[in-house]
Amino acid sequence: MEAAKVDSASLVKGKQLLQRVQQSVGGADKLAGVKDVRQVAEVQIDPAMGGLKLKQTNQWLSTGRFRQEVEAPFGKLSSFTDGRSGWVRGPQGEGALAGPMLKQAQGEIFRSYFGLMSSDRNPDRTVNYAGPGALDISDQSGNSVRLMVDEATGMPLKTSYPGSQGTIEESWSDLREVDGMKVPFKIKVTQNGKNFAEVTVQELKVNTGITEEQLSKRQ
Repeated sequence: MEAAKVDSASLVKGKQLLQRVQQSVGGADKLAGVKDVRQVAEVQIDPAMGGLKLKQTNQWLSTGRFRQEVEAPFGKLSSFTDGRSGWVRGPQGEGALAGPMLKQAQGEIFRSYFGLMSSDRNPDRTVNYAGPGALDISDQSGNSVRLMVDEATGMPLKTSYPGSQGTIEESWSDLREVDGMKVPFKIKVTQNGKNFAEVTVQELKVNTGITEEQLSKRQ
């Protein structure tokens, strides 16, 4: 994925297109008003990649805190990060969240749906028009994602971003209303053009009132 040229015209156009998307999925103020998210999903890994079925619970705070719990056949893996450091706990014990796992969690925070949709309100982020239906969103920490949208309807279609094993693409479908905002409940994940996983969201709640203290609890 090659980043498009950035100039004042492409930045203005990028912001306009993102605002069109915001309007289509529920409104800019409503999206920006999301302070926390809890998402429970079933993740079916492609048979060619091992075929595991996982239950994944992601919790996100707009302040940049993220907790993930994965229930797999081999046990449960929990992790938490404040975006700079964190911990991970699994069947093998507990340790610091560092290296590739920390980088992956930082990427999850950056790409979190409601934060991504409100990127034009984040002074740390750049939203650039990268061609028909394409927005390049990046931050000052080196995170980047390309958001593809239907310019006619303003609906978001998919994201693509660099991963450790090559380009990852997430195609969104089954957009449902949650508190008046449209959110994808089906996500198809490919890696380097090959099927990797199908994610089916089972539950999604916003503004539950969860605190960082509760989110960071080691359990």
